[in-house]
Amino acid sequence: HLSSPVKPSPHLSSPVKPSPHLSSPVKSPAKLALGPRPQVRGKSATLQTETLRVQLGDPHNLINCEASLKECEVQCMALVQAEGVTYIWTGEKDGSITVLDSQLKRPVHQIIPPDIFILCLGVDTQSHVWAGFDDGSVRVWQANFTELRVHGSHNGSVTRISAHKDWVYTAGAGPGDSIFKWNAHTLQVALQFAPLTAVCQGMVATDVGVYGVCGDPILRLWDTETGHVRFSVEGPHTGSPLRCLCQSGSTIWTGDEDGFVRVWNLSDGACLRVLSPRHNGALHTLVAVGDDMVWSGAADRIIRVWSTNTMMPMAEKLAHHCDVLAIHPVGRWTSHEVWSSGADRLVKVWSTSILQMEGERVTSNHQLPDASSGAQALDPDAATVRLQRLEDHLSEGQQRVAALQAEKGQLQDTVEQQSTRLRILEKELQARDKALAEAIMQVQDTEQQQQQALSLQSQEHHRR
Repeated sequence: HLSSPVKPSPHLSSPVKPSPHLSSPVKSPAKLALGPRPQVRGKSATLQTETLRVQLGDPHNLINCEASLKECEVQCMALVQAEGVTYIWTGEKDGSITVLDSQLKRPVHQIIPPDIFILCLGVDTQSHVWAGFDDGSVRVWQANFTELRVHGSHNGSVTRISAHKDWVYTAGAGPGDSIFKWNAHTLQVALQFAPLTAVCQGMVATDVGVYGVCGDPILRLWDTETGHVRFSVEGPHTGSPLRCLCQSGSTIWTGDEDGFVRVWNLSDGACLRVLSPRHNGALHTLVAVGDDMVWSGAADRIIRVWSTNTMMPMAEKLAHHCDVLAIHPVGRWTSHEVWSSGADRLVKVWSTSILQMEGERVTSNHQLPDASSGAQALDPDAATVRLQRLEDHLSEGQQRVAALQAEKGQLQDTVEQQSTRLRILEKELQARDKALAEAIMQVQDTEQQQQQALSLQSQEHHRR
């Protein structure tokens, strides 16, 4: 079903030599080991929804959480808008794609490709949904679910997709595979990057180039015009492979296999800070939510919310029963929600309206803490902001307790009034029962007297 492989663009330059910081090239399998293909269930059997009550952050911050997709493991998500409706596309471990209405939290469409596994999803500026599969194919759909094209482009599994402006970038995992630069309008390959030395496990396209991590402690930046590696950097206290990354303003955030989150300068790749506390497991996903937050999910089942202003955690929650696999924001963070998926076959929707930021936003001339200060360095301003936030949360909690106590008093008054009314009704019922019993006795006495009179009349008639 695949078209012929795309030939390398004539604009390609010769492959670049590996950076001196890189280890020896690693040969990657043509397909990632994904295990046997599960049986694909129908949409009605696959998708169920239930409403839960969970907490994110402080105990009084209750938010709504809805869980769905309980029959299959969602490993990637993408958001697309069509005709005023926001849809969440989910790539499931059984290879199928399910589209959900973000407002109704209900499935509206399902796509089941034949005998291939989906590994990644992305959306370009034309509202095209791009999907990468383990057979090396890249498929593109319109927002109305119409499939536009199938490309058999990569030598192995397509592991990552990232879109920026009018371009879409896909990374392959086959031997000698590389990153492809696609035109979002023509759906054609415009440039093939230099061959990768390892499987690309994370990629984000930015104004300065394409940042990526390839299963080692090195952060790479590729030039989008030449396809060559512009620079490769390794931060302090590293040694663990980097697993995921995202962009937040003028910084790049990465997560590694040991659970550490690092912040890097977008322009030159300098490591600005190693954040604390770390996750107790490998990072699977990092995503920027609005301008002030970055959410991280890891194998320790925890979702942690970081402030981009203070580089400190704002809240965290034991969100899933297994690894947190993907996180995706929907709408503006101050009034909408964030979706997460886990290996427990649940998709949860988190409200972000309770996470309000105090303090000033990071500006272009704001100096971030230096990485040499260490992960445990304490910023006095950050501590003041956190203390103020905790005091506000305490005040809010006390107000909620007072409101609940007032509501409890009202309920007790209502219960007492209802009890009094019930006692009055019981007395009225008893009086009615007594009156009815007396009426029945009078009727019975009357009937007995009438029978006696009739008997006397009969005897008198017989004697006559």
